[in-house]
Amino acid sequence: MLLNELPRDLACHLNPLIGSSTSDTMQNLIHLLDGQCSLISDRAPDIRLDGEMVHQFLKFVGGAVRFEASNAQDGRFTP
Repeated sequence: MLLNELPRDLACHLNPLIGSSTSDTMQNLIHLLDGQCSLISDRAPDIRLDGEMVHQFLKFVGGAVRFEASNAQDGRFTP
């Protein structure tokens, strides 16, 4: 079963970026991405990003976005 097929309350437990509403999810994503951008810009010039870590991070963010997009398409949009 895909994350976007689950009820919101269960999806929240599997992916903490998914909030109790679409607005909460977007706020969670904005805060997370702002923090990650700050970490990337503040790192030392000789430090490289770990590809696997970036890949997992993007999968996590993508899961939350897909969940909200699917809910919007199905008419389950929660403002």
